[in-house]
Amino acid sequence: MPNRNTVWARTFVDELARQGLQYACVAPGSRSTALTLAFAQHDAITVYKHLDERSAAFFALGLALSTGEPVALVCTSGTAVANFFPAIIEAYMSHVPLLVLTTDRPHELRMSGANQTIDQIKIYGDHVLWSVDVALPENQPPAITYRNLRTLAGRAYATANGCRKGPVHLNFPFRKPLEPTPVSTDSTDIPVNALPRPDFQPYTTFYRGDLQPDTVTIETLYNLIQNSKRGVIVCGPRCPQGEFPDLVRQLSQHFSLPIFADVLSGVRWIGKDDSGYVLSAYDMWLSAVPFEPDLIIQFGAMPVAAPLLQFINTTGALRVQINVDGTWADADHVTHYFIQANPIELCCALLDKPSTGDKHYSAFLSQVDTVTRNAVETFFEDSISCDMAIAFDVANLLPNDANLFIGNSLPIRHFDELGFSNAKAVKAYANRGASGIDGNVSTALGIKVADIEKRLIAVFGDVTFFHDMNGLLAAKAYGIPAIIVVINNDGGGIFKRLPVRNFEPEFTDYFVMPHGLTFSHIADMFGFSYHRPTSRTEFQDVFKQVLASRDAEQVIIEVFTEISRDFEQHQRLLSHVQQAISGLIQRFMQDKEERSYDI
Repeated sequence: MPNRNTVWARTFVDELARQGLQYACVAPGSRSTALTLAFAQHDAITVYKHLDERSAAFFALGLALSTGEPVALVCTSGTAVANFFPAIIEAYMSHVPLLVLTTDRPHELRMSGANQTIDQIKIYGDHVLWSVDVALPENQPPAITYRNLRTLAGRAYATANGCRKGPVHLNFPFRKPLEPTPVSTDSTDIPVNALPRPDFQPYTTFYRGDLQPDTVTIETLYNLIQNSKRGVIVCGPRCPQGEFPDLVRQLSQHFSLPIFADVLSGVRWIGKDDSGYVLSAYDMWLSAVPFEPDLIIQFGAMPVAAPLLQFINTTGALRVQINVDGTWADADHVTHYFIQANPIELCCALLDKPSTGDKHYSAFLSQVDTVTRNAVETFFEDSISCDMAIAFDVANLLPNDANLFIGNSLPIRHFDELGFSNAKAVKAYANRGASGIDGNVSTALGIKVADIEKRLIAVFGDVTFFHDMNGLLAAKAYGIPAIIVVINNDGGGIFKRLPVRNFEPEFTDYFVMPHGLTFSHIADMFGFSYHRPTSRTEFQDVFKQVLASRDAEQVIIEVFTEISRDFEQHQRLLSHVQQAISGLIQRFMQDKEERSYDI
């Protein structure tokens, strides 16, 4: 190997590959030359190139979000490091494993006025799980230096991929020459007692035990369920996957516990229609139904829906949080019990217990949810086009076994309201850790390349799409298929739902901020086909045609809507639903009095 930087970078990258690293995202730069070449030349790692660091970081986030495994990020020094920050915040808040490998000037050039030099030490603060300023490569390093480099790679990978997943930051300083040019005074022969393990084995193999629920925990939760008459389950974003969605549904039926299933929970669309007590239209009926739970069992993060949050935070019910990594998810601080244990094992243990529960109110809530869904479908038989109508159509027309990425702001709220559970197997994603509108396009494309066989449908508002238009360069460079729906309401439509809407002209000028943009030229620039339906019926036809064809799946469908119309239609929909369920509520309350149900 030509010089100390070369052997240093190759040793570290090789150990990451041995630990299991499959993907890296690299942005160009001089100071990162050694790391970039090491990744590019390693056969076990697939490298994605990005001109823009922000897009690179969110693309890596999407890869890691889909695979659940760490993805490496590489950049040069200076503001390139800062451009990673939004995605690192999202990764930290969403528990997504990233290995952030920034490169830096050597110590003697820091705080010296040297070009493209900033203070990169612990630059990401508490938004990473671990931060290390890596030692400089030496010209005559002892064996322990190489062993340290390999164990550092292993420890970084294991930390990012730990019980509480998240980003890890390693800052690599390099002196010149940065290129692989020979340096006669550099010893590049690795000592025998620091050589890599044979057969491509990791230098250090890491194992992590599982937090199994103990007998006391199981009995405590079971007793709470037994003593409850109106218990419910809330499944928020980032619930465990694998067996969990099916097991929590079984738990719901076993104990007659209705599930309020967030659109990002992974519980709504699992490829089965035995929904039982899975509720998905609750956003629209919660405030109208006279129901007060006495037990709330919460899995995952805090839900998207404001009505559900208000409901679980103000009922006075006993509240139980269950999370294996110990993350708190209760902004109102009303939790009575916090259980840190494997949710899958906990569900299995509870399913071994005798069934209990009152099916009357569970059946009632399930019926309210069904009537609401029917009322919504009747409401949307009208062909009027608005933001939520487009979201409703996409949710209904989604193909089976697809990935759905939902942009922040209005789209995620519309899909949470209108993306009803059904028999399709659909995995829904969104950047809800910090809920930012930056990097959404790149995140969606990263998800797609990690799960290339499944179709990707991404739905963004216009401002969210505008924030990450250059993320489409990756789709052009790598031919990544993506069906993108842009709901263009000409500005920040989400603010129409806030009281500030009543304060004109500042509301329109400073909050909505109309831009008058269309994205047809963006589609042309990045090689996407473009459709601009002029009615909701035309949108449905175009979307169906795109789904029916697999020949041209780099598609942007831009639908123009009006902010005020969406707000008005949303108010009409809520009134329509409440009218539809009013008779059901009255009948149940009469039956309750006659039979002494406790609700």
